[in-house]
Amino acid sequence: MISEDFALTCVQMISNSGSAKSCYIEALQKAKSKEYEEAEKLMQEGDDFFAQAHEVHGTLLQKEASGEKVEFALILMHAEDQMASTELAKVLARELIELYQKTGKEPRSCRKRNSDCICGSFKKRRFKKRICCL
Repeated sequence: MISEDFALTCVQMISNSGSAKSCYIEALQKAKSKEYEEAEKLMQEGDDFFAQAHEVHGTLLQKEASGEKVEFALILMHAEDQMASTELAKVLARELIELYQKTGKEPRSCRKRNSDCICGSFKKRRFKKRICCL
């Protein structure tokens, strides 16, 4: 049986990581709609939640580093897994938001005839509908 304090610590990590991940995903949706300022605010809000999750996790690491025995349970493994997936969501959201800002548009169907296609989608794909980044 795990202690109540330990369970609360893990729940805080899970909750803050989940809130951060939700902010990152919502920011990505805002960027897709070209609402870049709102996207940046959501990314910052996500970073704040994620920092809180790291702070709570850091207390467990400090306890263990000082020689204090730290409990191990499935809920801790789940909390750390949530933190790892949130980190990935953050990195991917940042990259995709940057890509949206640089291109200013979403990929669209290539409307050029095969001989006029300069994006290379005609040569790379043998589908009727080709994707063009131009």
